[in-house]
Amino acid sequence: QLSTPRFFFLLPALCSPLTAISSPLPAFSSCSPLSALRSPLFVKKAVTYSMKKLTIPLKTTFIDVLKDSEPARRVASKFKMVGNYLIIDKYQVNLKDFDKLYVFGAGKAAKQVATGLNQLLGDRIFSGCVISPIEKPETVGNITILPGDHPLPGPHSVSSSNTLLSQLKKVTSKDLVLFITTGGASSMYCVPEDGFTWQDLRMRTQELLRSGADIYEMNHIRSQWDKVKAGKTLSFAKPKGWVNLLISDVPGDDPFVIGSGPAIASNSHPKAWVPEIYGLVFIDTPYEFASLLGAKLKVQHPNAEVIIDETSYNMDVEYVSEVMIQNTIVEHLSLESNQAVIMVFHGESTIKVEGDGLGGRNHHLGLLLLSQLDDLLPENIDFTVLSAGTDGIDGNTGAAGIICDRAEYRSIVKKKGKPSKFLSTFDSGSFFSGFDCVIKTGPTGTNLMDIQVIVCSMK
Repeated sequence: QLSTPRFFFLLPALCSPLTAISSPLPAFSSCSPLSALRSPLFVKKAVTYSMKKLTIPLKTTFIDVLKDSEPARRVASKFKMVGNYLIIDKYQVNLKDFDKLYVFGAGKAAKQVATGLNQLLGDRIFSGCVISPIEKPETVGNITILPGDHPLPGPHSVSSSNTLLSQLKKVTSKDLVLFITTGGASSMYCVPEDGFTWQDLRMRTQELLRSGADIYEMNHIRSQWDKVKAGKTLSFAKPKGWVNLLISDVPGDDPFVIGSGPAIASNSHPKAWVPEIYGLVFIDTPYEFASLLGAKLKVQHPNAEVIIDETSYNMDVEYVSEVMIQNTIVEHLSLESNQAVIMVFHGESTIKVEGDGLGGRNHHLGLLLLSQLDDLLPENIDFTVLSAGTDGIDGNTGAAGIICDRAEYRSIVKKKGKPSKFLSTFDSGSFFSGFDCVIKTGPTGTNLMDIQVIVCSMK
């Protein structure tokens, strides 16, 4: 029974509670060969592939996995109703133990999660308020969906957040709250501390985004000028039960960092009150996405070596590119001479942007990988690079990212010139613009960090 332990945690499969919450992140380093992280399912066998056979399915497989990872589908796979019991994996909540059930939250995937919950629970949900990147208010069952600004805070975010808090304050000590937090909540769910305005939050967030600061630094700073971040949302209501529903978009799936941890209990904020029953559930994580993508690629190419990096990266884009390439080359050299290798990475790189070029971190990283692989690998090796955001939006490009092989890359270079001029001006989007290598999915309704796939094989 959920009410027996006062705290419960459903963490990612490969993380213990201590690892996920308090331990240092494992290093994304060339000192730790990815071969040490191989799954025993991925067995070496010699085979020769043409790159065209791998490139075309890779794009469609990536898009298929995006569909499988739609938050409403994930809710349907992890939540069940049996009589009066809400089953969340191995935990169960007797809804009769509560007077009313509320749903609140914010983030890019919050509307989709709310939709999944409404499909499952229907009128069992008394009321709710969720903030997502929509243009005007909507309703999903008894849940109100309000617009939020992203990637920068704005007037819609502050207005919607104040409306959410006004409803949250109506919750009583007999009620249960399901609180959704996904990537993007930091900008969509915000209430300025006294002395600050939404314009202040917008300007300071823009400075942080351009500074090259990582997500931990950004969220720590943002929480200092916001009334609802870093667990402070818990001070606005005192329900009997509170369950956080999370979709991770951060390295290590640290719940304090996802969406700036608005409802994660923290000793650093003594004003935050912890309910009698308090829980934490991961609906999806970047590693789960990468694993699903890797598994599908393995089914399609059973004789290729598929290697999934278990560690999310979160470092400067130049360093990330160098490590990915080094590990790819090491893995390829360790295989049979005619065997294909498929490397799957996930994370978010940091870039200190200068200028107003067309691009995003996935276009930039993809171009870096292509140019460096082309310089380093001999002519008898073909390669393909996929670099894309799972939210479907990469910077100001209007695309999710790119997928490009060696031949197409060289064709673009002949027409547009050396990639160095595009990289130095942060204009990688212009390099790929007009070619079929651009991946356009539109907003996906979720956010599970970025994905890079590198495929290498002999010609």
